[in-house]
Amino acid sequence: MVARLLVEQGAALIDLDAIAHELTAANGKAMPSIERAFGAQVVAEDGALNRSVMRDLIFNDSHHKARLEAIIHPLILSTAIELAHLKARNTPLCVLYDIPLLASSTEWLQLLDWIVVVDCSEEVRVQRIRARGPHLTEEMVHRIISSQASTAEMKAVANAVLDNTENDVKHLQLKGQVNILTGYIRRINSSCMK
Repeated sequence: MVARLLVEQGAALIDLDAIAHELTAANGKAMPSIERAFGAQVVAEDGALNRSVMRDLIFNDSHHKARLEAIIHPLILSTAIELAHLKARNTPLCVLYDIPLLASSTEWLQLLDWIVVVDCSEEVRVQRIRARGPHLTEEMVHRIISSQASTAEMKAVANAVLDNTENDVKHLQLKGQVNILTGYIRRINSSCMK
């Protein structure tokens, strides 16, 4: 929601989840390395990553998670930076990276000029995970949440925190916060142009 609002204001969005999905789609750049590291079991019939099998592997063994991240994170980083260079030329506001696991990524923390964390309650997180994977067990949903950075860890790296808990009052407040943020970015941009 916040990303959509910022795009409406002129930001260019680079969605790291979308890049990860592209890299792990059939014939994706990451798939040969992933198959070599984990075997054919993680490759679906169409040649894409079998997300269900991989999810079970990485949430049951942190070594598997680290191995997958060692393969895919450098590819995501290089793809995102390449996209940013292309988009920055034609973007009136800013280049916006949507980075779900930002707080645990030292590479990204060093590259970004400004960090906005979009926070919500754990209840909303559970709902969003369930919407993406309705077949997930309660245990798996909680493993996914516990593998993510805590609210405190996310806030520790943020220059600004926006609350994205979904209800009508919060939605109006969020839009107001995004408008304030957009005005701030425009002022920074205009002072850099002088």
